[in-house]
Amino acid sequence: MLRYNLRNVITEPTRVCNTRNSLLDPILLTDSCLCNEASVIKTNLGYSDHYACLAYVDIPISLSTTYKREVWLYKHADFDEFNRLIEAFDWHTYLLFQDSNIDIACQKFTEKFLSFARLCIPTKFVTIRPNDKPWMTSELRKEIHLRNKLHKKARHSQSPNDILIFKNQRNKVNNMKQYARQNFFENVNGIIDNFMTNDPKSYWKLIGKLTKTSGKTGRIPPLIDSNSSEVIVDDKCKASLLNNYFCSISTINDNDKNVPVFEKRTNATFSDLEVSSDEICDVLKNLKLGKASGKDTISHQMLRGTKFTVCKPLKILFNFSLLTQMFPKQWKESIVLPLYKKGDRHDVTNYRPI
Repeated sequence: MLRYNLRNVITEPTRVCNTRNSLLDPILLTDSCLCNEASVIKTNLGYSDHYACLAYVDIPISLSTTYKREVWLYKHADFDEFNRLIEAFDWHTYLLFQDSNIDIACQKFTEKFLSFARLCIPTKFVTIRPNDKPWMTSELRKEIHLRNKLHKKARHSQSPNDILIFKNQRNKVNNMKQYARQNFFENVNGIIDNFMTNDPKSYWKLIGKLTKTSGKTGRIPPLIDSNSSEVIVDDKCKASLLNNYFCSISTINDNDKNVPVFEKRTNATFSDLEVSSDEICDVLKNLKLGKASGKDTISHQMLRGTKFTVCKPLKILFNFSLLTQMFPKQWKESIVLPLYKKGDRHDVTNYRPI
């Protein structure tokens, strides 16, 4: 039971006899299933010497295992035009206009920078299928859609010709599946070696798919609010509950704490601090490509592709932040994913933020 993360929710004896009572009829559930109630039903022992067991289980159902995502097509990007737009724009007036503060300036920079990006970098929406087999291809997926369409048509018409066409398509899909699966596993060692050397991200993605068990799910199960003992099922409510917990473990209570005394080692002071465009450009040159973007959707590819021009508005923002001694709120926001560690999956304290 422990090996497969199973637990028994029946706690009363299910077999009653003259000498002793025993629990012989357990109901085993995994951590992803939340049991609301479990009990033993006292049935007529004339039919059987075992009582019946009853359990009410909440099982979250995902109606769709796919979702849409907008991706930037950097291979077709016009970075020359992107840099020209940034270079020709009056950033100083735009960012520091009248009573602008660092938060407004940061927001205005993000909006204008992304507007230039959309003019120069095409995008498209792709369908993400987390549960796809690693050997699934777009061609095979099209043939499966055609098979399903023909099956629906044959079922409604009951025409011998439609049924024959459907069976031919079904056999074609089965053969394509078998070939794709066999071809993938015959070459999987070379694929893994290539990814491990040249693309670590794709390597671990492939390893995750190969080691994924059929019963495993990436969804967060229903969570229990420790304050109200309420079962949280809605995704937004679960996110809020996890966020509140992550904030609570990241907050340090420094009330009534004495600041340690540091002895001065010099009388020199550091008053003027200014970040230069060259320093920013040097940092942008070393950004690693392929990293996920933050909440503002500005990626490393955009920044590296415009490093010689975007360093100028960034210089204005950085120095404005130092001058006002304020850090932009927008740059404090991030996308946090809850990572399950161990223990009960319904307990928020068993998740860690990444």
